[in-house]
Amino acid sequence: MPEEMWERFYEIEDRISVLEPKTLEGVAVQLRLVWRWHANSGVEQRYGAQRDSDDRTKMFWGVIQTVRGMGATA
Repeated sequence: MPEEMWERFYEIEDRISVLEPKTLEGVAVQLRLVWRWHANSGVEQRYGAQRDSDDRTKMFWGVIQTVRGMGATA
């Protein structure tokens, strides 16, 4: 990605990180953002916790799945 696109991406990411979610979808978006910051590998970032992921990563992914199960789509 060109440098300007990365700068814009990080600017938007910073804005999202400080918002107070007002909907379930907002919670899901913030969870996915934190997941992106937390996940140790590209595979985890894209597909979620893996069989060899640590317990904290698996728990965090479980929370994201729970929110999705409640109807959020992010």
